[in-house]
Order: sequence, then structure tokens, then C-alpha cells
Amino acid sequence: MIPNRKMPLFIVSGASGVGKSSACELPEQFEVCDARALFTEIHYIAVVCGGEELERRMRKGRGITDESWLESSRRFNGWLKRHARETVPAMELLDNTRLSVEETAERIAAWILERLGE
Repeated sequence: MIPNRKMPLFIVSGASGVGKSSACELPEQFEVCDARALFTEIHYIAVVCGGEELERRMRKGRGITDESWLESSRRFNGWLKRHARETVPAMELLDNTRLSVEETAERIAAWILERLGE
């Protein structure tokens, strides 16, 4: 089935433990998919947080003890902070280090509505 009206797609990404599920991957992976043709635009936002907060959320909030998982999340979180604006298309960054789950969700909702022109 081919849709008769295309809509934008919004993708929220970030390292494990930053809080995106409580409130995807890299843009290049979605931009080359066959399904890309089904959307007018794809907008990307990467949720990041400070290193100490990421560690706290993963260890205490989620009970993660696997050091390789922790290190992988730290590396990806850092990579996003350094390179999100260089991806094609660029990703917006949302640092939720000092934000509650509700505040993070509100900021993401506002980001979406802004792009929808509402």
C-alpha cells in the first residue's frame, strides 16, 4: 500500500541510560532505507546527559553492571555530543542532565510541534 499523504517522521536517539525511553540510531541508517520515500522529512533529536549522570542512571536507575555496556553508552553519548550536528541530516541535541522525565518529554513534544508548525 502506498500512502496518499506523506507525513514527517520524528526520531529520538541517544545512548542507553540517558532517559529517552522514560520520557533509534543514526540518521544515515534511516535516510537510505526504502521506506524513506514514505516520509516528507525525517527530524532527529539526540538526548544526551553528563557523564556522571549517565553513569548514575545506568547503575542505579537501571541496575546495569556490565562494564562493556556502560563504556559503550559513555562512548556513544560522547560521540553524539561531539558529532550530532555533523550528521546528514544534522541531529538536534537535548541535554537532559538536569531535567526531569516530564521536562524531557515536554521539550521533545515542543521540538516536534515546532517542526510541524504548531
